[in-house]
Amino acid sequence: MAAPYFILTSLPNLLKFMPKPGRWTEIFKQSTGFILIVVALWLATALPADRFVSVLYFGVILSFCLWMWGSWVTFSTPKPKKYIVRLIALAILIPSGIFLLPKPPKSDIDWQTYDAVKIKEAIDLGRPVLIEFTADWCLNCKAVEKFVYGSRKVSRFIKQKGVLAFTGDATQESFPAAVDLANVYNEFVPVTIFYVPGQAEPVRLRGVLFEGKLLEILNKLPDKPQQEKFPEADTNDQKQN
Repeated sequence: MAAPYFILTSLPNLLKFMPKPGRWTEIFKQSTGFILIVVALWLATALPADRFVSVLYFGVILSFCLWMWGSWVTFSTPKPKKYIVRLIALAILIPSGIFLLPKPPKSDIDWQTYDAVKIKEAIDLGRPVLIEFTADWCLNCKAVEKFVYGSRKVSRFIKQKGVLAFTGDATQESFPAAVDLANVYNEFVPVTIFYVPGQAEPVRLRGVLFEGKLLEILNKLPDKPQQEKFPEADTNDQKQN
Protein backbone atom coordinates (compact mmCIF):
# COMPACT_ATOMS: atom_id res chain seq x y z
CA MET A 1 0.00 0.00 0.00
CA ALA A 2 2.97 2.32 0.52
CA ALA A 3 4.38 1.56 -2.94
CA PRO A 4 2.82 4.64 -4.66
CA TYR A 5 4.40 6.94 -2.06
CA PHE A 6 7.76 5.23 -2.44
CA ILE A 7 7.65 5.54 -6.23
CA LEU A 8 6.56 9.18 -6.24
CA THR A 9 9.13 10.26 -3.68
CA SER A 10 11.87 8.36 -5.48
CA LEU A 11 10.86 9.81 -8.87
CA PRO A 12 9.39 13.24 -8.05
CA ASN A 13 9.10 14.17 -11.75
CA LEU A 14 6.16 11.79 -11.94
CA LEU A 15 4.19 14.25 -9.81
CA LYS A 16 3.88 16.48 -12.87
CA PHE A 17 1.71 13.83 -14.51
CA MET A 18 -0.56 13.34 -11.50
CA PRO A 19 -4.02 14.96 -11.79
CA LYS A 20 -4.77 17.75 -9.38
CA PRO A 21 -6.25 16.63 -6.04
CA GLY A 22 -9.94 17.16 -5.57
CA ARG A 23 -13.13 15.25 -5.03
CA TRP A 24 -11.74 12.24 -6.87
CA THR A 25 -8.96 11.77 -4.31
CA GLU A 26 -11.47 11.65 -1.46
CA ILE A 27 -13.60 9.08 -3.34
CA PHE A 28 -10.47 7.03 -4.10
CA LYS A 29 -9.42 7.08 -0.45
CA GLN A 30 -12.85 5.96 0.73
CA SER A 31 -13.18 3.25 -1.93
CA THR A 32 -9.88 1.67 -0.90
CA GLY A 33 -11.38 1.33 2.57
CA PHE A 34 -13.73 -1.28 1.15
CA ILE A 35 -10.71 -3.25 -0.04
CA LEU A 36 -9.44 -3.28 3.53
CA ILE A 37 -12.85 -4.55 4.70
CA VAL A 38 -12.64 -7.44 2.21
CA VAL A 39 -9.13 -8.29 3.42
CA ALA A 40 -10.33 -8.20 7.03
CA LEU A 41 -13.20 -10.58 6.22
CA TRP A 42 -10.81 -12.91 4.40
CA LEU A 43 -8.54 -13.02 7.45
CA ALA A 44 -11.57 -13.63 9.67
CA THR A 45 -12.34 -16.82 7.75
CA ALA A 46 -9.33 -18.35 9.51
CA LEU A 47 -11.30 -18.22 12.76
CA PRO A 48 -13.19 -21.22 14.12
CA ALA A 49 -16.89 -21.13 13.29
CA ASP A 50 -17.88 -20.61 16.93
CA ARG A 51 -15.78 -17.41 17.13
CA PHE A 52 -16.41 -15.95 13.68
CA VAL A 53 -19.64 -14.10 14.51
CA SER A 54 -18.33 -12.71 17.81
CA VAL A 55 -15.23 -11.33 16.07
CA LEU A 56 -17.42 -9.61 13.46
CA TYR A 57 -19.48 -8.02 16.22
CA PHE A 58 -16.32 -6.84 17.90
CA GLY A 59 -15.14 -5.38 14.59
CA VAL A 60 -18.28 -3.25 14.40
CA ILE A 61 -17.83 -2.07 18.00
CA LEU A 62 -14.16 -1.32 17.38
CA SER A 63 -15.07 0.75 14.31
CA PHE A 64 -17.64 2.70 16.33
CA CYS A 65 -15.18 3.41 19.13
CA LEU A 66 -12.53 4.58 16.67
CA TRP A 67 -15.13 6.83 15.07
CA MET A 68 -15.91 8.29 18.49
CA TRP A 69 -12.20 8.75 19.24
CA GLY A 70 -11.44 10.61 16.02
CA SER A 71 -14.69 12.27 14.93
CA TRP A 72 -16.45 13.35 18.10
CA VAL A 73 -13.59 15.65 19.05
CA THR A 74 -11.37 18.08 17.14
CA PHE A 75 -8.15 19.92 17.87
CA SER A 76 -10.19 22.80 19.26
CA THR A 77 -12.27 20.61 21.60
CA PRO A 78 -11.57 21.40 25.28
CA LYS A 79 -9.36 18.82 26.93
CA PRO A 80 -11.93 17.71 29.56
CA LYS A 81 -14.43 16.90 26.82
CA LYS A 82 -11.76 15.04 24.83
CA TYR A 83 -10.88 12.92 27.83
CA ILE A 84 -14.53 12.15 28.59
CA VAL A 85 -15.34 11.10 25.01
CA ARG A 86 -12.26 8.91 24.70
CA LEU A 87 -12.73 7.34 28.11
CA ILE A 88 -16.29 6.43 27.09
CA ALA A 89 -14.91 4.85 23.89
CA LEU A 90 -12.44 2.78 25.93
CA ALA A 91 -15.16 1.87 28.42
CA ILE A 92 -17.18 0.43 25.54
CA LEU A 93 -14.29 -1.23 23.74
CA ILE A 94 -12.45 -3.01 26.56
CA PRO A 95 -15.42 -4.92 28.07
CA SER A 96 -16.59 -5.80 24.55
CA GLY A 97 -13.19 -7.27 23.76
CA ILE A 98 -13.15 -9.28 26.98
CA PHE A 99 -16.64 -10.62 26.32
CA LEU A 100 -16.47 -11.19 22.54
CA LEU A 101 -12.82 -12.23 22.18
CA PRO A 102 -12.24 -15.07 24.63
CA LYS A 103 -8.83 -16.62 24.60
CA PRO A 104 -8.64 -19.69 22.39
CA PRO A 105 -8.46 -22.94 24.30
CA LYS A 106 -4.97 -24.22 24.95
CA SER A 107 -4.02 -27.14 22.80
CA ASP A 108 -3.69 -30.42 24.67
CA ILE A 109 -1.64 -31.98 21.88
CA ASP A 110 1.50 -33.68 23.18
CA TRP A 111 3.96 -31.89 20.95
CA GLN A 112 7.44 -33.37 20.65
CA THR A 113 10.56 -31.43 19.74
CA TYR A 114 11.66 -32.01 16.14
CA ASP A 115 13.93 -35.02 15.83
CA ALA A 116 14.57 -36.48 12.36
CA VAL A 117 15.69 -39.84 13.76
CA LYS A 118 12.59 -40.35 15.91
CA ILE A 119 10.38 -39.22 13.04
CA LYS A 120 11.90 -41.81 10.68
CA GLU A 121 11.57 -44.55 13.29
CA ALA A 122 7.89 -43.76 13.84
CA ILE A 123 7.21 -43.69 10.07
CA ASP A 124 8.97 -47.04 9.62
CA LEU A 125 6.73 -48.48 12.34
CA GLY A 126 3.68 -47.35 10.38
CA ARG A 127 2.61 -44.64 12.76
CA PRO A 128 0.95 -41.44 11.50
CA VAL A 129 3.37 -38.55 12.02
CA LEU A 130 2.54 -34.86 11.87
CA ILE A 131 5.22 -32.16 11.75
CA GLU A 132 4.28 -28.53 12.24
CA PHE A 133 7.05 -26.22 11.03
CA THR A 134 6.89 -22.83 12.70
CA ALA A 135 9.03 -19.81 13.60
CA ASP A 136 8.86 -17.12 16.26
CA TRP A 137 8.87 -14.32 13.67
CA CYS A 138 6.10 -15.88 11.56
CA LEU A 139 2.68 -14.30 12.25
CA ASN A 140 0.86 -16.84 10.07
CA CYS A 141 2.44 -19.57 12.20
CA LYS A 142 0.81 -18.05 15.28
CA ALA A 143 -2.52 -18.09 13.47
CA VAL A 144 -2.05 -21.80 12.66
CA GLU A 145 -1.28 -22.59 16.30
CA LYS A 146 -4.40 -20.77 17.51
CA PHE A 147 -6.95 -21.54 14.85
CA VAL A 148 -5.91 -25.01 13.66
CA TYR A 149 -4.06 -26.75 16.49
CA GLY A 150 -6.02 -24.80 19.09
CA SER A 151 -9.17 -26.47 17.75
CA ARG A 152 -10.60 -29.02 20.15
CA LYS A 153 -11.69 -31.21 17.25
CA VAL A 154 -8.17 -31.33 15.84
CA SER A 155 -6.50 -32.06 19.18
CA ARG A 156 -9.10 -34.73 20.00
CA PHE A 157 -8.61 -36.48 16.65
CA ILE A 158 -4.82 -36.37 16.96
CA LYS A 159 -5.08 -38.10 20.33
CA GLN A 160 -7.77 -40.52 19.22
CA LYS A 161 -5.87 -41.59 16.10
CA GLY A 162 -2.51 -41.96 17.86
CA VAL A 163 -0.77 -39.36 15.72
CA LEU A 164 2.75 -38.53 16.85
CA ALA A 165 3.02 -34.73 16.61
CA PHE A 166 6.30 -32.86 16.27
CA THR A 167 6.92 -29.13 16.20
CA GLY A 168 9.82 -27.98 14.04
CA ASP A 169 11.30 -24.66 15.14
CA ALA A 170 12.65 -22.87 12.05
CA THR A 171 13.25 -19.52 13.73
CA GLN A 172 16.93 -19.59 12.81
CA GLU A 173 18.44 -21.06 9.65
CA SER A 174 20.89 -23.15 11.67
CA PHE A 175 18.18 -25.02 13.60
CA PRO A 176 17.83 -28.70 12.55
CA ALA A 177 14.16 -28.20 11.66
CA ALA A 178 15.00 -25.17 9.48
CA VAL A 179 17.76 -27.10 7.68
CA ASP A 180 15.47 -30.06 6.91
CA LEU A 181 12.60 -27.76 5.98
CA ALA A 182 14.74 -26.18 3.26
CA ASN A 183 16.82 -29.15 2.12
CA VAL A 184 14.54 -32.16 2.66
CA TYR A 185 11.05 -30.73 2.18
CA ASN A 186 11.87 -27.65 0.07
CA GLU A 187 9.18 -25.69 1.92
CA PHE A 188 8.78 -22.49 3.90
CA VAL A 189 6.88 -21.72 7.09
CA PRO A 190 4.07 -22.09 7.85
CA VAL A 191 3.66 -25.65 6.62
CA THR A 192 2.56 -28.94 8.15
CA ILE A 193 3.96 -32.22 6.86
CA PHE A 194 1.69 -35.18 7.58
CA TYR A 195 2.96 -38.73 7.02
CA VAL A 196 -0.12 -40.91 6.54
CA PRO A 197 0.49 -44.69 6.79
CA GLY A 198 0.16 -46.38 3.41
CA GLN A 199 0.96 -43.24 1.40
CA ALA A 200 4.31 -42.94 -0.34
CA GLU A 201 4.46 -39.14 -0.08
CA PRO A 202 3.46 -36.99 2.89
CA VAL A 203 0.54 -34.60 2.75
CA ARG A 204 1.62 -30.95 2.74
CA LEU A 205 -0.71 -28.47 4.42
CA ARG A 206 0.23 -24.88 3.66
CA GLY A 207 -1.11 -21.53 4.78
CA VAL A 208 -3.53 -21.10 7.69
CA LEU A 209 -6.88 -22.28 6.29
CA PHE A 210 -6.43 -26.05 6.34
CA GLU A 211 -8.33 -27.16 9.44
CA GLY A 212 -11.07 -28.78 7.34
CA LYS A 213 -8.60 -30.72 5.19
CA LEU A 214 -6.65 -31.86 8.25
CA LEU A 215 -9.84 -33.08 9.95
CA GLU A 216 -10.78 -34.95 6.78
CA ILE A 217 -7.45 -36.78 6.77
CA LEU A 218 -7.59 -37.54 10.50
CA ASN A 219 -11.14 -38.83 10.24
CA LYS A 220 -10.04 -41.49 7.72
CA LEU A 221 -7.35 -42.88 10.02
CA PRO A 222 -8.14 -45.86 12.26
CA ASP A 223 -8.41 -45.22 15.98
CA LYS A 224 -5.35 -45.83 18.13
CA PRO A 225 -5.27 -49.31 19.70
CA GLN A 226 -6.12 -49.41 23.39
CA GLN A 227 -2.60 -50.62 24.17
CA GLU A 228 -0.20 -48.33 22.30
CA LYS A 229 2.40 -50.37 20.43
CA PHE A 230 4.49 -47.46 19.27
CA PRO A 231 7.27 -46.02 21.42
CA GLU A 232 6.61 -42.46 22.49
CA ALA A 233 9.22 -39.75 22.08
CA ASP A 234 11.00 -38.54 25.19
CA THR A 235 8.45 -36.66 27.26
CA ASN A 236 11.18 -34.27 28.41
CA ASP A 237 11.23 -32.88 24.87
CA GLN A 238 7.54 -32.06 24.83
CA LYS A 239 6.52 -28.59 23.87
CA GLN A 240 4.45 -26.99 26.59
CA ASN A 241 1.46 -24.98 25.46
